[in-house]
Amino acid sequence: MTKKLTDEESRNISELYDDINHLLKKFKMKTGFDNQFVCMLLGGLMNEYKTPEVPTRNKISAFR
Repeated sequence: MTKKLTDEESRNISELYDDINHLLKKFKMKTGFDNQFVCMLLGGLMNEYKTPEVPTRNKISAFR
């Protein structure tokens, strides 16, 4: 079942998108990294968030 977003939630998501977009452009400008590298970083972050697991002591993450 899909949740219907309220107007406030829609505005918050829109603002978040704009903020993330601005940060990524600023990051690319300061570091010189290209879109492929940024996509790789975001893919790694996405993998961290899409699979909720019980943390283990031996789990290795590139983002900690």
